[in-house]
Amino acid sequence: MVILAEASKKSGTTKVVDDKWIGSLLGIVKEELESKGIHVLSREFKLFMKYLLENERRKRLLQRVVDYISKSKADYHKDIIPLLLDYVGLTGKWMVFVPTNLYPRIFRYMLDALEKAKLAYSAKITSRKEEYGSRGELPIIIYVPISFATHYIVEVAEVMKSVLDEFYVIKKIFFKPDLFTEKGVYSGKANHKSYIYVY
Repeated sequence: MVILAEASKKSGTTKVVDDKWIGSLLGIVKEELESKGIHVLSREFKLFMKYLLENERRKRLLQRVVDYISKSKADYHKDIIPLLLDYVGLTGKWMVFVPTNLYPRIFRYMLDALEKAKLAYSAKITSRKEEYGSRGELPIIIYVPISFATHYIVEVAEVMKSVLDEFYVIKKIFFKPDLFTEKGVYSGKANHKSYIYVY
């Protein structure tokens, strides 16, 4: 999680609740993702951080991760990975809506492509077609364990986009933090968009 250390260095603080730290993190995320064609929604990213930090347990865990990272002797696998595995608030998902007639094939190809790229993943498709069927499209959802892992986020998005290209499906894909689902931030039902990244 080099990005968290960079945010501390750039902001001059390791305090995750500090607006300078959050602003630095946002700036770094934007720089890294937008250089790869992924648009970052600043307002929604800040809302994600607000939700993340308003929960005391999550705030303490994120602070511990940043504190470990800021130690030059921190062992990533021994000290940081166990903390992150306990950090449910960081998860999110890439979502894309595809035509129902291509739905199962695109999903299978995406899984194969992710496996071939050696990207650990979790994915799902809906079994409740009536929920989305009127649109003629259904969602494919690929989970990402850490919403700040910019390199991983980019790699998963690029794999998804390449599979869509193979099927001549030109669609944007959206990254939604699981915290937005937890807080009831859904498309068309909130003052904010329900995603923080668009590719």
